[in-house]
Amino acid sequence: MAGAVSYQENGGVAVLALQGLAGNAITLEMCEALAEALERAQASTSVGAVLIAGTDAAFSVGFPVGAITRDAMAQVSDLCQKIENCPLPVVAAVSGSALGVGLELVMACHYRLAVASARIGFPDVGLGILPGAGSTQRLPRLVGGEAALQVLMAGAPLAVTSPNIRRMFDQIVGADVHGTAMAFAAALADMNGGPRKSADSCAGFEDAAEFDAALAHWRAKPAPFPNASTTDILECVEASRLLPFEAGLAFEWERFEARVATETFRALRHMVVSERRAAMFPELKDGRAGAIKQVGVIGVGSVGSAFAIECLMAGYSVVVVERNAKAMAQGMRRIHAVLEQSVKSGRLTATDRDRLEASLHQADDLVAVAEADFVLEASGQVPEIERQIFVQLDGVSKEGAVLAAHGPAVDVARLASETGDPNEVIGLHFPVTASGGQGVEVVVGDSTSADTVATVVSLLKRLRKRPVRVAPHDGLITHTVWAAAVRAAEHMVLAGADPYEIDRQLRAWGMAGGPFQVADKVAINAPWFEAAGVTLSRTVRDRTSHGAGWYGPNAIKEDLHQWLTDARHASGRPQQEFSPTQITTRILAAMANAGVGLLRIGVIRAPRDVDVAMVAGAGFPRWRGGPMMAAQAEGLVRIRATLREMQAEGDSLSAPDPVFDHLIKNGGFLAR
Repeated sequence: MAGAVSYQENGGVAVLALQGLAGNAITLEMCEALAEALERAQASTSVGAVLIAGTDAAFSVGFPVGAITRDAMAQVSDLCQKIENCPLPVVAAVSGSALGVGLELVMACHYRLAVASARIGFPDVGLGILPGAGSTQRLPRLVGGEAALQVLMAGAPLAVTSPNIRRMFDQIVGADVHGTAMAFAAALADMNGGPRKSADSCAGFEDAAEFDAALAHWRAKPAPFPNASTTDILECVEASRLLPFEAGLAFEWERFEARVATETFRALRHMVVSERRAAMFPELKDGRAGAIKQVGVIGVGSVGSAFAIECLMAGYSVVVVERNAKAMAQGMRRIHAVLEQSVKSGRLTATDRDRLEASLHQADDLVAVAEADFVLEASGQVPEIERQIFVQLDGVSKEGAVLAAHGPAVDVARLASETGDPNEVIGLHFPVTASGGQGVEVVVGDSTSADTVATVVSLLKRLRKRPVRVAPHDGLITHTVWAAAVRAAEHMVLAGADPYEIDRQLRAWGMAGGPFQVADKVAINAPWFEAAGVTLSRTVRDRTSHGAGWYGPNAIKEDLHQWLTDARHASGRPQQEFSPTQITTRILAAMANAGVGLLRIGVIRAPRDVDVAMVAGAGFPRWRGGPMMAAQAEGLVRIRATLREMQAEGDSLSAPDPVFDHLIKNGGFLAR
């Protein structure tokens, strides 16, 4: 236990150095060790001040996300009170990052010094919770409403040198904060300086108008997601001015306890943990990422041009190849328009734009990618044409170049067999069901090498994408799960539900779009939609002019209304009304059932992969935790019962997967 905190006395100062795991993450053992060290310092007759420090890299990044619990926060809150009530002056030396409960420890200290490069913040606000160890009460007392709310609400780490933030610190130093803090603490010890409790400060309340304006300013901002903790934070900050310190702490703790018990917190915590685990591809253990300087893109449609833009923004040289002159002109206009808009929005300067455009090259022959280190085939051609392209790429690409094919049904094995080095072939799928998504399904074939996987993952992370590993399978994760949802929605429509009301209810529930909106975006006639039992949407696409689908002009909608009336009559299904809860539960049940099926056949490694893929790339609300986590929250007994009800109504493909029986019988957790 003592190993988590070192203790040393030097010149009347007890130096308590945090030396925990990566980033000095706070653990219960560290809290206990720090409390013991603090008691030891108070018992020593030669100690006149205490210095708490981390490493150069981090004071402390706070709790690991999976460790945030009520009991863990209670222990940190108790530790912060012990620090604040210490009869000796306690000095914090902050370098690197001080985040979450790590920053709470800093705020409990009587004096604070930081190196200029340090960053602080409360990222846990992004999990739908708020500080629980007193920071909503200490910060406003020290720096006022605006600065306190800026730190408490930001989520992202903030520089200590910003005007509002620097007021939290007694000194900001250019370097050697530990040495400076040591001298600062020694001076306090020499003069028998006592503690300076945040609880006793009223400096932040002196300008009442500023405080009121800050509260009004932040109240006017929209919440970042439903059931966010921003309202609670505002009320706690307001309470800091109205209540005695101890009462304010109790008020904050009551709000924290309530928040940490919400499904929103559980879902967001699940997402953070799942995203980290999904990124841990097994191939990364032994694979070595190759260097990428130039990227080749075959095809400049929506996928190819978007990928080219992202690669340019990330600093790569890009060669786009398109044999159709008209398609090339359209693609280049699309790329230039995005770069121009980035200049107008301030994301790029005109000089940046010119530099990026100079890094973009176009050609109509595959030989142009001869020097590319990574090539994405995104032409959207039929499998046979795609195969021919890979045969040609094998003849022109340089040794070691990674060849990637894009699509939701990439036949990695077949394409790899057409190349001299099948180890360097991989599949990628950027889902089109949600615009601006970060998700990428990485299709790893039997012959794909660990080095190839490592290279691709490194590239995608540089592009700020969120990769999810999948085995080859038609539809992969996102299209398979959405296909099940579309089928479930269609069965409700045949039973009398309005397709547009289904979409409206799912958007209100948090999804970026409903199943019929998705059906209009994707290749609905693809084999995996047929295999999933999707019929109405495929027929609608075929019967509407230019394949307009469900969301064509009003005249098309009127025609569809009559056609649906006839289809319902022909189906013989009893007509019924579906409540908003029934709609969302049925869609959720279908999605979860499809996800479990993907796990059973080995397409994914864990159910959490479904959650990551659907949230990052398919418009599922992150604060719901993905379809598997949301199904868990709904209750597996209810999900199974819903699937059985759908099956009894004629949807044979909705038969609940046997894994639901196993989990319900053994009390298992679906979203692992």
